[in-house]
Amino acid sequence: MKKSRFIRVVSLIAAVMLLSGALVAAVINGSPYETIKNAVFDMSTIRNATIECETSLIVNGVMREWERKLFILGDDSRSSYTVDMDSKPFWYDFDYLSDTLYVTPYFSFSDEDWFRAIYYPKGDAFDSRWVGVFTLTEEDRNSAEFRFIEVLADTLVGDLKNNFSVSTNDGVRRISGAVTERQLPELVKVGLELVAARTRDGYAYFGNEDMEAYHDELDRPMQSIAIDYIRIDGDVDAEGHLLYLECLISATATDIAGTAIAIETGFVLRLSDFGTSIAQCPIPGVEEILTPALFESMFSQIDFVSPKANVLQLYFALGSDGAIDMDSISTSYPDARLR
Repeated sequence: MKKSRFIRVVSLIAAVMLLSGALVAAVINGSPYETIKNAVFDMSTIRNATIECETSLIVNGVMREWERKLFILGDDSRSSYTVDMDSKPFWYDFDYLSDTLYVTPYFSFSDEDWFRAIYYPKGDAFDSRWVGVFTLTEEDRNSAEFRFIEVLADTLVGDLKNNFSVSTNDGVRRISGAVTERQLPELVKVGLELVAARTRDGYAYFGNEDMEAYHDELDRPMQSIAIDYIRIDGDVDAEGHLLYLECLISATATDIAGTAIAIETGFVLRLSDFGTSIAQCPIPGVEEILTPALFESMFSQIDFVSPKANVLQLYFALGSDGAIDMDSISTSYPDARLR
């Protein structure tokens, strides 16, 4: 489903507000500021844990998008899956990343299900390849970039810390709060005005006055965009682990014809199995078969010293037993073989 640029930007602005609120929530009722701040930021560098992330988008009361992802983080590896409402993984929507290997389905026009494996000869795939926030290191966590985000969040929050409360149950702290449109920082409001103005750029160019002609209401040129409220709930355990984080954002967009569009979007994070999670590829024998020696045998020495040496790729299909079909392994992508 096509996602409009404007809703992405609105969600991004709301996410900044979420982070800002979370960072200051811990000062309420005597809870240490550093506790919740570290819980939120440390999540980006977490290892050996399981994270479930659910996102949704409702437009005018109709569920438009819903997705749930499962991230299983090992010590130096990670696997992720798209799962259904019962948290059961969809077989053909996953990826697996270790220090030297990245495996994911490859969508081709052939009748078979194909997969792609990328080998990293330098052994730095997990730490250096940007595949999501959960591959960041402690060095990243202590970097100037992270500090900038902290200062930005502090600046945006201002007096909003008074909107939050903290309660404790069995050693777990529940942090709750809400921010209304009137309480939003001026910077956020001006940012939303800018987003609305940008949506009108395309209208001025194409001159389409029929709002019904836009297949997606969110693609219409907007007169205004306003966040009605942001609701936040989070749980932190006695060890400072973030266990649960939910953010609900309600917004109203008004197109240039004066039609109001009600938007609700948000996400839920659930973290568990700290210290015990192990990332594994769902395809049996991947690490044992797709070894450095196999890649070396299928690529020349020139490939290994070239600037593209960190993107050596192989393609393969599965046999009837669900394991790799050894005869299918090739350096040519599947669609090329159909020509």
